[in-house]
Amino acid sequence: MNDRVLSLLENYDLTVLRSRKGRGAIILETEQGLYQIREYTRRKEKLPILERLVTQVDEAGVCETDHYLATREGQWYVQDRNEAAYIVKQFREGRECDIHDRKELVYGARLLAGLHRVMKISDPLFTTGNAMESGDPDTNNPLMEEFCRHNRELRKVLRYLKHKSQRTEFELFLLREYAPYMEQAECVAVMCEAENFTAMYREAAESGQYIHGEYQYHNILFADSRQTVINFENAMQETRVRDLYYYLRKAMEKNDWNEAVGIGILEEYEKINALEDQERRNLFLRLLYPDKFRKIVNCYFNGPKSLLSGKIEEKLRVLLEQQKARESFLNKHFFFG
Repeated sequence: MNDRVLSLLENYDLTVLRSRKGRGAIILETEQGLYQIREYTRRKEKLPILERLVTQVDEAGVCETDHYLATREGQWYVQDRNEAAYIVKQFREGRECDIHDRKELVYGARLLAGLHRVMKISDPLFTTGNAMESGDPDTNNPLMEEFCRHNRELRKVLRYLKHKSQRTEFELFLLREYAPYMEQAECVAVMCEAENFTAMYREAAESGQYIHGEYQYHNILFADSRQTVINFENAMQETRVRDLYYYLRKAMEKNDWNEAVGIGILEEYEKINALEDQERRNLFLRLLYPDKFRKIVNCYFNGPKSLLSGKIEEKLRVLLEQQKARESFLNKHFFFG
């Protein structure tokens, strides 16, 4: 452990015995238990809210979480000499949710529903001054604004590809497949514009609903009879559909849009949290939007093109192979009369 990290840990009531490198963190074996120290780049004001949220989850018995540790002075972060912020939180051991195990994925949906029932803070005295990322409750349709922003990005890359004088084989391949996805993206934005999600977003804001923000199999751990959800740093005040969409899409992509996986996740979630009509429509539009294609395009455009083209090409081929199964799932299970 280097001197810089040691100096930061002097602010905490921890007696460090050993340390080792972890994924983006240093794992600390201490007399008080396992902890980790990692850099924190998000809003510092949200840290008290994060600790309150994970405490509510723990106290409700939904699952275990990774609590944040305050300094002796009650601060939730420390800064090094370069003013980079660091946080200390519990390190939880366990096996990640198996993305190819339908039962575990369905259980993850049950955990998510439980999280959403207790991740609510309606106390304005607590949240005032503790800024959190959130959707704008005064905006009629923030999802449409999100789609329009993404579509501008897609059109920008399309113009770049069309005007490029010399194209690689991958760029020619990407350009050939671009039109259907661009058309779908524009179509979904138009469909979303016709919707009115005001009541749904207002309800989320007025009830103090928070979401995990990055709920996926990497952040669900199993150890013996314990289940743990970790990494709440992306939590925000938002509609619960955003979490459900992210979890469902990740699971479906990793399982070739297997119908049984999708049905299992949705049914298990709705046993605890039934979706309203607006929420189902919102979820459908999120799933219909070609977000995976957009991410592939952004990865190509913003990364070192000569190094990434092979990896990106494989992702694009997988996306194309899954297209029919994806369309079939959406057509069967999201019908609105």
